[in-house]
Amino acid sequence: MSFTLPMLLARLGLSVVSSLVAGVACALVLRSRPGAVKFFAIALVVFFLPVHYSLWARFPIWYHIIFLVSLAPLVLAGASFARARVGGAQSAA
Repeated sequence: MSFTLPMLLARLGLSVVSSLVAGVACALVLRSRPGAVKFFAIALVVFFLPVHYSLWARFPIWYHIIFLVSLAPLVLAGASFARARVGGAQSAA
């Protein structure tokens, strides 16, 4: 597992997109349960912690910090975006 800086940045970029889309999907599927998105965001962090712990020595510390700190906020941002778009579309109709 030897990654160059551009490869690490690309992985982080993919995680940003994946986290946003996960938040959108969660919000759209569970519209009637807004607390479910928060639970999902926390669960993702909890499940990724052991993975990153096992890979701690293979990646720079900044990579782990950026990934783990941004995971939940990006999921919540995706959910917020989905709710705003769906809410705006429903009020326009």
